[in-house]
Amino acid sequence: MLPPFLSPVALYERHLRRCLRRSGLSQRTVAVDGDTTLQFWGPGPGPGPDPAAARKPALVFLHGFGPKAIWQWRRQAQHFAAAFDVYVPDLVFFGGSATRSAERSETFQAAAVGKLLEKAGVERYAVVGTSYGGFVAYHMARMWPERVERAVIASSGINRRRSDGEAMAKRAGAGAAAGGGGPADVMLPETAASMRRLLGMAVSRRVSIMVPDFVLNDVIHRLYSENRKEKIELLTGLTTEKDDTPQVSALQQDVLLVWGENDRIFPVEMAHELKELLGKKVRLEVIKDTGHVPQLEDTAQFNKIVESFLRGPPRFRHKDIFKYFIFLSYSSCIIINRLNYCGKWVNFVRLVPFSCPTELGARCRNLSLFHETLMMSFSMASINLTKYPPRDVASCDVWNRMIRGRSNFSTWVYFSTDARVEFRGEIF
Repeated sequence: MLPPFLSPVALYERHLRRCLRRSGLSQRTVAVDGDTTLQFWGPGPGPGPDPAAARKPALVFLHGFGPKAIWQWRRQAQHFAAAFDVYVPDLVFFGGSATRSAERSETFQAAAVGKLLEKAGVERYAVVGTSYGGFVAYHMARMWPERVERAVIASSGINRRRSDGEAMAKRAGAGAAAGGGGPADVMLPETAASMRRLLGMAVSRRVSIMVPDFVLNDVIHRLYSENRKEKIELLTGLTTEKDDTPQVSALQQDVLLVWGENDRIFPVEMAHELKELLGKKVRLEVIKDTGHVPQLEDTAQFNKIVESFLRGPPRFRHKDIFKYFIFLSYSSCIIINRLNYCGKWVNFVRLVPFSCPTELGARCRNLSLFHETLMMSFSMASINLTKYPPRDVASCDVWNRMIRGRSNFSTWVYFSTDARVEFRGEIF
């Protein structure tokens, strides 16, 4: 065993803690009832005499099996801390969380987290769970639809059957299958070889071959050895995998499923089945070239997908040089016209007012009227016109010629992510 000052795991964990502190989070321990204590990272005291008045929307991250929460959610906690009150608890028997209760099910874990949030004064929140944490997130959303506003379930086979555990052990290799312990032999490694096997299952890229044995042994000692007996009981206490019928009911909330394309623990086929089981308000996003931990392998894409889901449909916001133009009580006849610039065709849309209600959001920037996606709602249908990214430099003369003399809100809108375009050719 390496001493703390030489341990790569101990040194890196100090870095993780510093990152969360710099994001405004602090670590606390709360007794949620007479038997159970949870340790978590959460927002520090708010400014002013009434911290509750300054609260942001609450967002809860629930980790999977393996290392404690900060190892699995540090990058997301840093990213979302600016816009959300982020809570990152260690589930029971992980990190500093423990219980004297004999209960070991994921519903018990969900109840403990719910009590923690009650103690923290959080009434409504969104929850994000990965792997085992996705099981807990599902039950929180199922038990408290009035509290959980949105649910994100990542790489979590809550629809698994009895045969899925045996299949996972076979995918892990002959050693795990012969061990007779099923998922526990895979998820709770005891040797460097079994740790490499788990990394091969969880990570899309072959990183395990580059890590020396002494580092893997340090990881096992500091992150996997504690409460091993109780963690095995958590796996055997799961309410799923009791038979060959998925024990999943539909959820009332909007649900986002995020999966790694190359997940070998819960294959992506389970995600498509789960999407059908959870109801009609479910969206599935599969991230390419990732495995069981897409939040670590492609952090930017994972954060983008989750942030888009949590914030809802994009809104045009008052942040540009000119105000938005909102035109109400108009429906529109759409005429697509094209302009040839730099040898490529660019689409324009002409808006001709009629009498039906409509909304047109537009923004001005650098004397050009544009926006990324134009949404027009009709009484019978909705049209979403996509963008054509331009290049080069804007010509205000051409733009002025386009809009000059067109009144009654009949104008031309160019679809673009950039206001600067070099126009060549003629509009016809």
